[in-house]
Amino acid sequence: MLDNFSGGAMLRVQFAEERVLLALRVGDKDDGQARSLIYRIVLNDDLDQPPELEITMDYAGWLSDFWRHPSRTTFLGGADGELYVVDPSSFQEFYPQDRGVTQIYGRALDDVFAVTISGMILHWNGSDWLSVGPTNETALFAVGELKDKRIVAVGEKGTILVQTRESWLRLEAPTNVRLTAVGQMSAATYIGGEHGICLRLDDDLSLEPVPGPSFGTYGFADYRGRGLSASQADGLMQIVDGELVPYAQPLQPYGVAVQGDLLAIYGDDNLAVFDGQNWRSINLDAI
Repeated sequence: MLDNFSGGAMLRVQFAEERVLLALRVGDKDDGQARSLIYRIVLNDDLDQPPELEITMDYAGWLSDFWRHPSRTTFLGGADGELYVVDPSSFQEFYPQDRGVTQIYGRALDDVFAVTISGMILHWNGSDWLSVGPTNETALFAVGELKDKRIVAVGEKGTILVQTRESWLRLEAPTNVRLTAVGQMSAATYIGGEHGICLRLDDDLSLEPVPGPSFGTYGFADYRGRGLSASQADGLMQIVDGELVPYAQPLQPYGVAVQGDLLAIYGDDNLAVFDGQNWRSINLDAI
């Protein structure tokens, strides 16, 4: 068991190398202060065998998200507005705003985006974080991109912001609920939110509701030719003929990551991996 850590929640899982996962887990220390851990999880070729576990970062505070570049440079965001850029030889710290970072989305070492609870859209250009979004006081919770590479940010009260060549366009969403996820799949970009909201967003900026989930939609990924969505109440769902239908329910996920035939889903303090045939639950307390 891990000492001085309780009440864990899994906030982000990413495949970093071949059969290697990174997982951000947050909880409380014995004194009630927040503690954030990033685990490195090496999966065996046989999922029946337990993985190798290692804690690569132990942070005294609440980290809300991370993105790892193949060069091993890691971008971290915190609940107090802190942003870190960490590589094997340096550690850079930034406080570009006074409210919490909610999500980070990276495309290259000099092309990383972050959104915040105060409604900012920030861009890392390789040397600094700059505010690039419109004047917006509505909380943003997720950021991603369209198939044509334009950035999309979503958040409170049905907010959808799309980057154009010269500015940002605010789309009229068919909902006023909190939007919490943006994911690009082979067919289109999908937006998820509370109360079962799922929207398809095409490059022509048309929005189409996708029926199916009963509670909330929190993550998207393509897996073996299937468009999958993580729904905390309905389990893992699959897009079929324009609707989300049940695919599997080993736990109630709010995030999903894919690498080849490997599928990782996570929710609350749970993590499970699927190799196309078998599921394996991963116990991070076994470290």
